[in-house]
Amino acid sequence: MNNICDLNRHFLSKQYGNGHHHYNNQQFTIEFNNKKYIIPLSHFQQLAPIDLNVSDNSELYEHNKSVKKFTGVPIRIFFDLLSIPRNRLITIECMDSYKYTTMADLLIRNECILAFKVNDHDISFKDEGGPLRIIIPENTPFYHNKDVWCWKVEKFIIHPQPFEPRILCK
Repeated sequence: MNNICDLNRHFLSKQYGNGHHHYNNQQFTIEFNNKKYIIPLSHFQQLAPIDLNVSDNSELYEHNKSVKKFTGVPIRIFFDLLSIPRNRLITIECMDSYKYTTMADLLIRNECILAFKVNDHDISFKDEGGPLRIIIPENTPFYHNKDVWCWKVEKFIIHPQPFEPRILCK
């Protein structure tokens, strides 16, 4: 992807500057390099979604867990479409003010998806934490990290500097 024409082919629109954006449950935002990329939820179906059958790790009681089919876009797709390096920190912001920051590469290597459907229906805001949720496949190390199971996802903020782990010695 070298320019906005390439992105438009994938149904992305771009906004520049510091314009104020209100979440209307019908779009998702990625902020990177002082730009906002807005993706209408109606276009998620065009971004190569996949299905994941998982025991919903967000359910509170172990005996109530049920297997659900989540449909979503692999997080790597967003990074590939926007040519975002994977060695960045990403902050996931949710509508309920929850924020989670991690290495983007961890989300990608663990094959996380940004789900927009559960059992072939739009994810309910009230009952299922929609319209967007981070879903992690069961066979990955991230599956049991409840912090990553973000509900009501509003945007990804990609940090500008590469993440470089440092070892501190005394």
